[in-house]
Amino acid sequence: METFVFKMPILRGSTKIIDIFDENHNRVGSIQRIYRNKLEKIIDFISNDAVFVNVQAFDTSNNLVCKVKEKISIKTMIRSKWEGKSINLGDFWVFDKTIIKTNPKLQIEIPEKNEIFTIHKDFADKRVFIKNNGGKIVAEIKYDKPVPPQTITIQMKSGDMHYLDVACLYYLFIVYC
Repeated sequence: METFVFKMPILRGSTKIIDIFDENHNRVGSIQRIYRNKLEKIIDFISNDAVFVNVQAFDTSNNLVCKVKEKISIKTMIRSKWEGKSINLGDFWVFDKTIIKTNPKLQIEIPEKNEIFTIHKDFADKRVFIKNNGGKIVAEIKYDKPVPPQTITIQMKSGDMHYLDVACLYYLFIVYC
């Protein structure tokens, strides 16, 4: 079971590069929130909310490993949808499947591999789980305290996903939900 740690920035709209470390405190990658243009950043700043969420993950050599971009259309005004590209997962889609705001849920569909993963968090629980089709836990992510800056710990339970993909999708989940 591998463990990875990173610190969330204080500001949700921050585009600061967030380094990811392993259990030996070696830098193993990074994630970063991005905006496609100035208008997205201005709207996000004015609304003081996560209106547009785009995330990318890099390895130790700063090569792009995973990128998740929000699809903006009239259909996605109520339920957001993202398209992603990863070296490990290939092309994938992320859908908002939240029914009750206290129990957020995202679904990741990988059409090439015919796989579906879910990311969900239960009410009053510090842990977020990523599960595969069969309900097997792929990763467990938890934070240390409810106020920023939070230290996030990722525990990989199986090899179905890469830790950078998990970190990227978790960041999307936390900022959006």
